[in-house]
Amino acid sequence: MTLQRQLILFTVALTTFITIVLGLTLVESTYRSQINSFDYEINQIAQATKNGNDSSITEALTFANSSRNNLSLLVLDQNGELLPILEQGDDLSDSLKNVIDIEGKLVKKVSTYGNYRIRGIDIGGGDRLLVVADLTTVESEKNRNYLLLTLFLIISSLLSLSLLRIVIARDVKRAIAEIQALDRLQSEQEKNRLLKNFIADASHELRTPLTVIKGYLELWKKNPNLSPDSKKLELMLTESIRMDKNITSLLKFLEQETTNESTLMPINLSTILERELHIFYERESNRGINELI
Repeated sequence: MTLQRQLILFTVALTTFITIVLGLTLVESTYRSQINSFDYEINQIAQATKNGNDSSITEALTFANSSRNNLSLLVLDQNGELLPILEQGDDLSDSLKNVIDIEGKLVKKVSTYGNYRIRGIDIGGGDRLLVVADLTTVESEKNRNYLLLTLFLIISSLLSLSLLRIVIARDVKRAIAEIQALDRLQSEQEKNRLLKNFIADASHELRTPLTVIKGYLELWKKNPNLSPDSKKLELMLTESIRMDKNITSLLKFLEQETTNESTLMPINLSTILERELHIFYERESNRGINELI
């Protein structure tokens, strides 16, 4: 894995982690801030009505009407009956019967009962004033924020994966190009090695017939009166033809870069070896040679 890809993976993981932490913190802090706002106004009403005089309900109603959080007021009498004074929402009394202590044993602090934040305030005569805040909207907003955070994480993850895929594809393409370049280099090196070996072999093959022809010519030069031997002349001709073939083969080898594979033809090495051995027998007839092809 390349360093660039590691950095991208680390950045994606770090960004995702930070986004999750910040998102959860923001959602929870927003939710807690809204709950604190409810509690603050509920406690303000409790503070205004703590004297329990005849104007307590009036003061509580004044505070509730000016509230930004749509607070509801109900009286829980000593018989466990609920009397709505200010009801924010339909059928609030019926909903509260399922979640509050009908006997009126509500703690003197804000508590959560189902989807409600409620505080009971003594107003005398065994009656309690219930200040109620409906948390349904707040809970829905909290769930919506979690959903938006989840969608954001999914989209950002997909974008990050797309970016990583692009980087990986580019790395793979570059790696393929490097491998192809290395293969071409190795192929060129192999061709150069073969060319050097062939030139060395061709030089030897060219030198051999030249040595034969040169030897006979020097012999005749030293002995001008020596009559030509037809056998020697035939051998010189054979060596000349052999040298011509070697030169032709060398030229063909040098042209192999431009030769299509479809133009290549199979050859019989046995026939070539037999012909070369026959020529060698003619030149070295005094040697005892056995062939096995």
